[in-house]
Amino acid sequence: LIRTVVVKKHDATDETQLNLKVNDIVIVMEKDETGWWGGHKEGEEATGWFPGICVQPLEGYDPRGSRLHSPGSVEPDAERHVNDDGTRRSAVETGNSSPVRRSYAVASPQRTSSASAKGSRDGYMDSHAQMLEHHNRLVEDRQALLLQVEQLRQENLNLEEKLRRQSDCDRRRYSQLEESFVHLEAKSREQFAELKATRDHKNELSEVNSQLQKQLQ
Repeated sequence: LIRTVVVKKHDATDETQLNLKVNDIVIVMEKDETGWWGGHKEGEEATGWFPGICVQPLEGYDPRGSRLHSPGSVEPDAERHVNDDGTRRSAVETGNSSPVRRSYAVASPQRTSSASAKGSRDGYMDSHAQMLEHHNRLVEDRQALLLQVEQLRQENLNLEEKLRRQSDCDRRRYSQLEESFVHLEAKSREQFAELKATRDHKNELSEVNSQLQKQLQ
């Protein structure tokens, strides 16, 4: 595998070719004797053919337009595609179409097959089904949480009602105790007054008795 950079734009003319833009990074997997190279863009899976003249090994690429190999040198696999004046012809200029795909593995670049597409589609459907199942579980969990919240709210209302009733009962009991205290206090004052009156009456009787005894003497 060779990591290259696109130095010349190429527009694909059939489905076996790659569209290349200047500065695209291309991984070369195969070099055909016709001058067509096979590979894929870096970061992409789709593979295809393109003229070898359109790319340059990344180590020898100068973005200002210069190349690091010796002036006038020709790449070994491109020697048969050189014009009389020494300039190199591209695969498109030779009149050759992109090579026929070969049967052995890794050779001719292959685009995503229908089986791979089906596998991707099946994978997408499985992923979608998993997401849907996860969504349904979330909905069920949310409904369960809402039910728990409603139960807690009802329990809170019941507690508030119980506290209100208890508070009313406590207030009534306090009122009764207060009334009893007032009644006992009034009764105590009455008894104290009666006791004082009895003591005063006793003192009066004692004084009268003393006077009678003096008269009898």
